[in-house]
Amino acid sequence: MDCARAELRRKYHQTEEPAAQHRILEQSLGHISTQLELVQRTGLNTNPTYLSAWVSLGRVLRDVGRNDQAAEALNKALQLDPGNVVAARLLADSYLDAGEKVEAIKKYKLVHALMPSDNDVEAIIERLDRELTPIAPVPEPEPVPEPEAE
Repeated sequence: MDCARAELRRKYHQTEEPAAQHRILEQSLGHISTQLELVQRTGLNTNPTYLSAWVSLGRVLRDVGRNDQAAEALNKALQLDPGNVVAARLLADSYLDAGEKVEAIKKYKLVHALMPSDNDVEAIIERLDRELTPIAPVPEPEPVPEPEAE
């Protein structure tokens, strides 16, 4: 791990091109998150009820765009503590990023129940409600019968 980090550091300092430096930083962050994930999974194998490790693992996986795996870890955290607002919010965000709007709104509603003063969550729920609720067509008015002539 130290050799890989030293190599990335050397490459970064040898280049002056911003785009190349950006790629090196992304590579370095990917390396760090992979190592962090490995450490957390190893720890969770020995202590599977360690709530904050499941939440941290979910956050790391979400940060690197692995929303399906993040959802698994965060669901485990919520099984351990159904009222964990951090896990619920991260899970809702993961579902939303994965395009699973129905699952996302369920978790956002849980977050809102736990933290009713969170206006951002309330706005997300309202937006998802609009997106998920089809607009019913307005029925055509019935024709008014003409009065019969006498």
